[in-house]
Amino acid sequence: MTHFVFVYAKSPAVWEELHYSILSIRKFFRGEFKIFVYGDDPKEKGVVWIKTDKIQSEKNSKTTDINYKILRIAGSKEINEDFVYMYDDIILLKPCTEEDFKPTRAVDYAPKPGMYFGPNAKPSRTWINQWLKTMLTLKQYQLPTWNYETHLPRWYNKTRIMEIMDRYRPVDNVLLFASLYFNTYCLAPDESLEKNKNIKAGLYDPHEAAWIQANVPGKLFLNYDNVGLNQHLKNFIKTLLK
Repeated sequence: MTHFVFVYAKSPAVWEELHYSILSIRKFFRGEFKIFVYGDDPKEKGVVWIKTDKIQSEKNSKTTDINYKILRIAGSKEINEDFVYMYDDIILLKPCTEEDFKPTRAVDYAPKPGMYFGPNAKPSRTWINQWLKTMLTLKQYQLPTWNYETHLPRWYNKTRIMEIMDRYRPVDNVLLFASLYFNTYCLAPDESLEKNKNIKAGLYDPHEAAWIQANVPGKLFLNYDNVGLNQHLKNFIKTLLK
């Protein structure tokens, strides 16, 4: 049985990201599965909720809280040794099996820490600092510096998570977990988003309905942010998951 595990914090936004992400698993995943949610109460039937309070720290960082919850997941007896880590803004777009979640997927290679940031990138200064620290940490360990910081489902192993936690202390040091994890265990990703455009539809700007219909179907996953989530995208998701 495949375990899907979400880290979830309630948002003041009206849109129910988690609900539709879970709905997409129920519609498109082919195989037995169980869904877990760590964090706030998801108010969703048929999922296992593990109440996990937000970690309080002087850094007051969302990354710190996420890393703490990943640590909690790795220590749980309820979760399989290998599991799918999910974000609540991911939508499965077509039928898939467990094998579709196992490949390691990166955005591109970052030979210099600042090379991640292109003309359309809009990260916060806090996140930029975390990215730079993560890349410098990887270089100190003479590890590759692929950029895995994109919202895709991740196939994680609990033993390896604990090794990452022990080696880098990402909760205390506020480092980005996906890039730490995969660069530690992989010389290169199985797939690059820059080369394979059919893996992910990332909507971070508002688009018209015709553009969405022309560019999103056929991809494996959809990910979006608050800027990209306009009424046209909401309508597309609702129709897809009827």
